[in-house]
Amino acid sequence: MTALSIQNISLGYQQGSAIKTIMHDFSLDIQLGELISLLGASGVGKSSLLRVLAELNKPLSGSVSLFGEPLTKPHPRVGFVFQSAALLPWLNVRDNVAFGLDFKRQPKVSKDEQNQRIDDTLKEVGLAHAADKFPSELSGGMPQQAALARGIVRQPQVLLLDEPFSALDAVIREQMQTMLREIV
Repeated sequence: MTALSIQNISLGYQQGSAIKTIMHDFSLDIQLGELISLLGASGVGKSSLLRVLAELNKPLSGSVSLFGEPLTKPHPRVGFVFQSAALLPWLNVRDNVAFGLDFKRQPKVSKDEQNQRIDDTLKEVGLAHAADKFPSELSGGMPQQAALARGIVRQPQVLLLDEPFSALDAVIREQMQTMLREIV
């Protein structure tokens, strides 16, 4: 089953009075359960494409569909983890992860189930001990672990990751990769 279909996507940005195209006519079908990596030099549009797939940016042309339906706005079945952790500094880790559940189009979940999901997710990413810490109190790769928890707490069917392990040390990176393989 095709989970995500990318058809004839072109990406670019305004450069003076012209549009600089960084990706032209890219198409790809991703099956449910399939793991895809986008590789390329800096500036070729990998992060821009992910932002389009998450409906955070619009392409110059082309379309994206999720399970056969046009994707026109951020969707609860799609999780996204930014290259930088992008944690809200006034919220502790637990509340930053809970923010991932605060999605208007997501089916309503009871408070008990929300709390259980948050607890389970924090445990999965190895941050249960840091649930009450604020982003400024986190060290090393912990902010990125929290961002990953926020991205997976909704249990999305499609998970978009923009260099999620770049800020992690080798040991944590291996643990997170193993955890992600188990989820996918």
